[in-house]
Amino acid sequence: MKIPDSLLSTGVADEPIEYKWTVEIKDRIATTDADTKPKLSSAVASMSVRAAFGFGIASAEWVIVRLSKHVNVDEPLQRIEAAWGATIDARYARFPMPRKPDKAADYRIAGPIYLAEAVLMDMHNLYVAGNAGVVYMDAVVLSMIAEHVCRKNAAFKKWTPDVLKRAAERYPKTDKSIAEQRPIARESFDTIDGSNEMSAEIAQAQLLASFDPTLNPYLVPEAELVQMGIERPYPGKA
Repeated sequence: MKIPDSLLSTGVADEPIEYKWTVEIKDRIATTDADTKPKLSSAVASMSVRAAFGFGIASAEWVIVRLSKHVNVDEPLQRIEAAWGATIDARYARFPMPRKPDKAADYRIAGPIYLAEAVLMDMHNLYVAGNAGVVYMDAVVLSMIAEHVCRKNAAFKKWTPDVLKRAAERYPKTDKSIAEQRPIARESFDTIDGSNEMSAEIAQAQLLASFDPTLNPYLVPEAELVQMGIERPYPGKA
C-alpha cells in the first residue's frame, strides 16, 4: 500500500520529532475514556459503528504517515490496508499482535506506531464481535495518538473536526447491526471533503480491486474468504 497523496501533501511526514513519548504518556492515552475526552467521545459516538471504525483507521493512518520518513512503515501500512478492507467486510482482515519495539529503537517513533497497531488490532477484534462500545473508545484512543504526534500540523487540526462532522452527517448512529449499516467510503475520511464523492459501493469495489492478498499477510487469502461465503472476494485479481 502506498501512502495517499492527500496525506503526503499535508507535509506532516516532513516535520521533525518534537513531541515526547514516555510510558506515562502512552498509558494516559491508552486509558482515555469518555470522561477524560467527553467532546471527542460524543462526536465519535454520534456516527455508526462502521463509520467509527473507519475514523479509527484513518486516525491510525495519520500516525503512520507522520512517522513514515523516520522509520520503515511498510508493515504498518499493510495493516492499514487490511483494516480498510474490513470496513467492507470484517472477514477481509486478520491481525496478530504487533511486535514490541526493539530496545534500541527511538521510542518516540516506535512507541506511537506500536500502540496504534495494537489498538487497531483490538478495535478490529471487537468490531468482528459486534462490541460497539469498545470500537467507539478504540477509535477515540487512535484519534488521541494521532493528535499527540500530528497536533502541530495545520491540515491535521482542520481534518479532525471536519471529518467528525462529515462522518456523523453521512453515517449517523443507528441501531442496525454492523452488517446492516450503510457502507462507508474510504474517501469520506480523506483530508478533502468530497461533496461529489462516488457512491460508497463504487468506492468499495475500487478498493477491493486494488488488493492483493499475496502481498499483504493481513488480508485473508481468497480461498479462505470463498470458504466463508464471500464470492469472488478480490475482483481485480480474477
